[in-house]
Amino acid sequence: MVWYPPQLHGISKDTSRVGEVITLSGENFAQEPSRNVVRFGTVAGKVLTATTDQVAVQVPENVQSGVVSIETPGGVTDSPRPLVIIPHPVLLSFTPPQGSVGTTVTLKGQAFGTYEVANTVWFGPWEQQVEAQVTKATDSTLEVRVPKGAQTGTLTITGVGGRSTSSSVFTVDVLPPLKPLHCIPTRTGVPSR
Repeated sequence: MVWYPPQLHGISKDTSRVGEVITLSGENFAQEPSRNVVRFGTVAGKVLTATTDQVAVQVPENVQSGVVSIETPGGVTDSPRPLVIIPHPVLLSFTPPQGSVGTTVTLKGQAFGTYEVANTVWFGPWEQQVEAQVTKATDSTLEVRVPKGAQTGTLTITGVGGRSTSSSVFTVDVLPPLKPLHCIPTRTGVPSR
């Protein structure tokens, strides 16, 4: 079989984010997905489907904006323009590790507030997440208050570029109920102290 050099004419999107699927259009691609290697810089993405003129690939983790290339048995070619990767927030740590409802928690990380779009912070297990109020924000620090209804679990930050979940668990302290005030009525009906 004769393999001709691939030609990459364009990408379906100008901007994308980790995990999204983009389509490369061109000529002389391999019809078998595994025979097309698509790289974002030096990182290879997962090729999902392929025809001779289109390849669908998933944007992999740890990539930055830049040229996309495709390699087939016929050769290698680059995209005519770079693909802009929208960075997703990265949650590196948080303090304190536990607290009750209303406690201020400081989150440290990277790429917060990308494109000046506010991040959302969630407390608890995936199926029972509760949104927290963000009280302060920079590109590397967020301050939030533990929301009412929060349960012990991971913290998750969502932003325009995607999401990031903490590797450790935040423990929600349950405050004991207040003791009821027992009043002893007097003969006049006024409680005695």
